[in-house]
Parts: sequence; structure tokens; C-alpha cells
Amino acid sequence: MAGSGLTLAAPLIKVNRDITAARNAERYARSLIEASPDPLLAINPAGRITDVNQATVRAVGVPREQVIGTDYAGYFTAPDRARDAYRRALADGVLADCPLAIRRPDGEVRDVLVNASLYRDAAGTVLGLVATGHDITDRRRAEQERAIRAVELERANAALARSNAELEQFAYAASHDLSEPLRAISRPLALLARRYHGRLDEQADEFIGFAVDGCQRMQNLIDGLLAFSRVGRPEDDTVPTDADVTLHAVLGALGPTLDDAHAIVTVDPLPVVMAEPTQLAQVFQNLISNAVKFTATSTCAASRWSP
Repeated sequence: MAGSGLTLAAPLIKVNRDITAARNAERYARSLIEASPDPLLAINPAGRITDVNQATVRAVGVPREQVIGTDYAGYFTAPDRARDAYRRALADGVLADCPLAIRRPDGEVRDVLVNASLYRDAAGTVLGLVATGHDITDRRRAEQERAIRAVELERANAALARSNAELEQFAYAASHDLSEPLRAISRPLALLARRYHGRLDEQADEFIGFAVDGCQRMQNLIDGLLAFSRVGRPEDDTVPTDADVTLHAVLGALGPTLDDAHAIVTVDPLPVVMAEPTQLAQVFQNLISNAVKFTATSTCAASRWSP
């Protein structure tokens, strides 16, 4: 009897070990399935679902026990396309990045890329497919939004190009139209200044000088109108510009404003810089005008500029 007991114990131990190993393998396989952040499911040759992970349950919105045994194609918005993809995967042994869409019970549609490959038993017999579905809904929406923004940006650029062209045409026309009446004023004033300088009283000479200087500044502004409309274009060339001369011309133009504000502008010697003269004059004018407007004191200082 003792000998018989020992004879039966060895097979029982082996069976227990086999059961334990099988259970460990099953737990290991389950942990691998659940480790996937994407929906993962096993599908038998008949197209029925035999296993899913929790990510699949969350994706389709159906409990696991209700998913097992159902037709996998029924969860897609295009079941025929899903079945065709399954047949191709069985024939080719693999399916890569097949675009499909899942419809959840609440009606929400999620875009997915499906990948699949065959799985076999130890003897090599095909048991079905293991498939995953990577949700690309947010990525696709972002791509669509980027495409829409790209179209909008292209339209805005086209509108800006048209606006710039219209502005350039306007600048040409305005420069021509404004120059003619200005010359009609400036020429007689220049003649008066040359012919009658010193023949009238000192105040008259001063007034005529103001008028001639104002006409010259106006002509400079008109000449700069076209250049200003081309700001940022490659053909806009900078030239050596005497910043000191430019600043003093601006101060002359701002004379009445400075007098009204009782402002005193002190200027250090300024260098010759590479600039577009009209734009540099505009910078000086804006700086001094803002200083007069926003300072509480009556003195504005323009410090030395470096080239």
C-alpha cells in the first residue's frame, strides 16, 4: 500500500504543476492584454470576439461580458469595411493602420487606426486575429483645425497682398496729386523769399521762411509716402542718413507743439546711420511727441544714439 501511494503521488504533483503553470501563463497573458492603453481584442475565424481588455470596454461603452461572443464588425460605423479588413488580415496575416470609426452607444463616433495580426496555437493552427484600435479622433480634429487655419491664413495673406498693392497704387496717386498743388504754392513762396528778402521787415522775412520751410517738409512727407507704403519689402533700401539733420528737421516741424507745451529739447550730436530717412524722421517725431504728451515736466531730452 505504501508503495502504491508513492506511485500515485508523482503524477498528481506533475498535474498540479501543469495546472499552476497554465494558470500563471493565463495571468501573464491577461496582464499583457490589459497593459495595452489601446483597445485590444481577440477575434475567432468566424468574426466573433473571444476576448477584450478594459480599454476596449471603455472605447465601445459596453460591459465585457456583453462584448464577448458578438460580431466585432457591429461596433464600427461601416461594418462592411470592417469585415473586408478582417478578411484581408486573415489572408495577408497582418493589417496595418486601417482607418475605421467606432460608434459608441451614446452616438459618439471615434476615429481609430486598426492593426491586426494572426495568432496560432502550439501546432501552428490559426485561431483568429489579435487586433488593436488606436484612437486618432483628437489628432484628426487637430489636423483639421490646422488645415482650416492654414486656409484662413492663406486667405488673409492674399487679402493683405491685395491691400498692399492697393496701398502702393494709392501712394503713387497721392504723391502725384499732392505734389502738383504743393509746387503751385512753394514756387511763388521761393520767389518771394529770394526777391524780397531784406526788403520787407524782419517779421515778414521770418513768416516767409516759415512758409518755405513748411512747403519743403510737406514735400518730404509726400516723397516719403510711397516709401512708407513699402515697409518690409525687400526692395526697400536703407541709405546713410544724418540722424542729426533728420532730428532737427523734425524739431522744426514740431516747433508749435513744443512752444505750446513750453518744452525744451536738448540734443547731443547724432551719427550718420543706415536708415530710410522718412521712417527715421517718423521715429523721432513719435518719440518727441509722446515725451511732450506724457511727461509731467517741461523738458524733454534726446540722448545720444549709437549707429
